[in-house]
Amino acid sequence: MKCKITLFLLFLPIHFIYSQSYVWPTDASQLMSSSFCEYRPGHFHAGIDIKTWGQEGYQVFAIGSGYIKRILVSPYGYGKAIYLQLYNGWTAVYGHLSGFETKLEMKIKNQQRLQMRYEQDLYFGPQDFPVQSGELIGYTGKTGTGVPHLHFEVRDEENRPFNPLQLGYRIQDTTPPMIESVALKPMEYGSHVDGDFIHKIFNRRSDDIISEFPLDVWGKVGISVSVYDQADGSPNRFSPASLRLYVNGALAFQKSYRTFRYSETGLIDLDRDLRLRKQMGQEFINLYVPPGNTLGFNSPDYSGAGVLKCWHPPFRLNHSSIPEYHIHHLSGLNHIRIEAEDYWGNISTIRFQLKVTPLSEVIRSRQQCLSVKSQEVRQCVLTKTWMNNFVRFAFKTKNAINAFPRLLVWLNGKIHTSIPMHFNGSGEFVSVLPLDLSFQGEMVCQVKVETQSVPVLQDTTQVFYADQNGGIIWSRDRRFRCTIPPNTLSEPVWLCVDTQKKSTGHYSTYSIFPNDIFIKRQIKIQIAIPKGSNLFRGVGIYAGDDGESCYISSKLDKNRGILSANTRLLNGFTVLQDTMNPVLYFINPDSGQIVSGDHFKVWFKFNDSLSGISGEENYQIQIDGNPQIVEYDPEEKSARVDSFDRLEPGIHWLDILIRDRADNFIRRHYPFYIMQ
Repeated sequence: MKCKITLFLLFLPIHFIYSQSYVWPTDASQLMSSSFCEYRPGHFHAGIDIKTWGQEGYQVFAIGSGYIKRILVSPYGYGKAIYLQLYNGWTAVYGHLSGFETKLEMKIKNQQRLQMRYEQDLYFGPQDFPVQSGELIGYTGKTGTGVPHLHFEVRDEENRPFNPLQLGYRIQDTTPPMIESVALKPMEYGSHVDGDFIHKIFNRRSDDIISEFPLDVWGKVGISVSVYDQADGSPNRFSPASLRLYVNGALAFQKSYRTFRYSETGLIDLDRDLRLRKQMGQEFINLYVPPGNTLGFNSPDYSGAGVLKCWHPPFRLNHSSIPEYHIHHLSGLNHIRIEAEDYWGNISTIRFQLKVTPLSEVIRSRQQCLSVKSQEVRQCVLTKTWMNNFVRFAFKTKNAINAFPRLLVWLNGKIHTSIPMHFNGSGEFVSVLPLDLSFQGEMVCQVKVETQSVPVLQDTTQVFYADQNGGIIWSRDRRFRCTIPPNTLSEPVWLCVDTQKKSTGHYSTYSIFPNDIFIKRQIKIQIAIPKGSNLFRGVGIYAGDDGESCYISSKLDKNRGILSANTRLLNGFTVLQDTMNPVLYFINPDSGQIVSGDHFKVWFKFNDSLSGISGEENYQIQIDGNPQIVEYDPEEKSARVDSFDRLEPGIHWLDILIRDRADNFIRRHYPFYIMQ
């Protein structure tokens, strides 16, 4: 490990280093609704969220002396935001504001009118808007993403966000974190947990243990925990400040959430377990360092740190991807303790035991539990789970059978292997197959049972290999192609494409699996569509599972009949055709309506069912032919205009144009009246 003084200082509470006191950023409350380093899709939460009780308009203050460096106005993300440059070099960021202090508000309004755009990104110098500590600079709101709250973050001189609580603020918190569940995970071929080759989840009991019996493990095993924290007076769930893993009383691994770099925020899917979140919808934090995780939270911080090596010497696994010196060697019975700590020193603990047990011993004990009744195999299914360097097969039948099945695997027309399957104690027969560079092409799987003369099940899968050099994946019908650029993957993977033909329409759905692998940058998706002008209108690539579709791109090469998109999603991909116009409703003023000029506002709601609406140029309003500034709320699908010019009594004309990303549009043109 590197022992630099600069790194040491980063992990000290900053209020121990700097004596300056800082003003709490708002008068709304001193309660949080979100904490530092919580999970957000694809990134870490860079600050804290402060409760505003579902209301807007609370005052926002400069936490220290400095100047307004930047003001951002957008319908998305932070919405209306202030970047306050402090004189010590740090930057305080306030997000989701409803408005700004008067001088700042006028500056924004004038710039919006000059450019005739709502969205603004303005930078200022020290002489433009200097502020003193505690000075009013804005008001809380709900612009951008989320319900009303104040997002508050602080960044150091290198633009790295750190936990704002390190400034010396005090939050009333005597509540320790809660460790809900522990996941034990085989990390490579040859490993098992409780006789199986995939993760096992163990829930916390009331006595701070997850099992009264030792848990059987073998090989290389990783541990992840589902944990949350709470503060006094708030029901919201937060992330812990630190986690520690003890093995037989010795500290084996720890992580502390103090600061991170924006360039590494996408690595959150290596800090958390992406596979468990995809499969279970639950967040687990890894107590080890996967390949590619360079975040500074971990100690030790090298790849493989925290992984447990569980076997009896002199046994060694042949398919090792983690250097030996990175792993804690266990044998026999081992005592595991996990501690979760919040920022204020409240600690929660969970304990369990791991027994290093060869798979053969577990299989022998499971065979005695297998109920044997019938020779006939009914309603069977074979599922494949693609892991780091192996694939797990699970065979399940509706009825109990009197013989153990055997799995036969062909690769590119040649027999590759024949694997006996064993009972895993949960109603399935399982086996595992190691993967290497040669494992590519057409894989045919058959399940045979001794009592049956023919295979009881067979399926075919096309397997592709990709590593740090990238790779290309095709569907069986050759109409779908996925290109993985170099340096996109943190470790080698084996991928497949499942094609599902729609009962109606011209297009299929293509699903890449496993879809729970970490990718560092975007991949390229290409789908060929039937050539013909009637099929080109409004087509786009959509991604989604469970019937929900998310628009990605409508980039079309008409000459080749190919749609393409760049994305970090690994869901099902399909082509949809959007020919429906957006819907416009709840308009004020409506056609022929009489309104008061003293309190005149234009607002309306609109929606688009498929491709969606994006970009300020795609929602336009004119009053009497004059363009207006439109403030759009994408979550509520509403827009409003505060007219700059007072309208005289009489008839006026309102023009509204809404256009979606498939170029469908709706236009309204009608009169309204201002009363005397």
